Amino acid sequence: MILSNDIESITDKLIRDYYPELKGIVIRVKLKKGKGFFMQTYLVPYFMYIFLGYRIEIHKSALKMSKESFIGCLGHELEHIAYQHTMRSGFFDASDQDERVIDQRLIDRGLGKNLFAFLKHHNSKYKKYKKKDGLTEKEVEKQLQVFNEAAKY
Repeated sequence: MILSNDIESITDKLIRDYYPELKGIVIRVKLKKGKGFFMQTYLVPYFMYIFLGYRIEIHKSALKMSKESFIGCLGHELEHIAYQHTMRSGFFDASDQDERVIDQRLIDRGLGKNLFAFLKHHNSKYKKYKKKDGLTEKEVEKQLQVFNEAAKY
């Protein structure tokens, strides 16, 4: 379980350890109530981020996740920002394929175990992720198994 006071320190640590390219970029992380996703990133046209920054809203229900799951979910949202920033795209329109790319980039950064934990959490409580939503639990698990096998040598 995550405390609301921990959100800022977790975000800062993720940026420091996994997203150095986001250091110095304004990213506002806010806790919200009501209905909605666990977390949602509000992206602005690339040329406007300097003035407006980015915003990630975290639903209070996300605080009930394990820390490992929470990091997987937050890392996914930070990856959206990093992806847009890297692509320097004028406008962001997340397609199904982009969600899969975002998840793959998260694994490539070393946060695959966290993504897997988030997917297990989500799939145990809600409708299971499908390929159109991003990488599936089975796809992530398979990649982690391959990585663990390769690490043995």
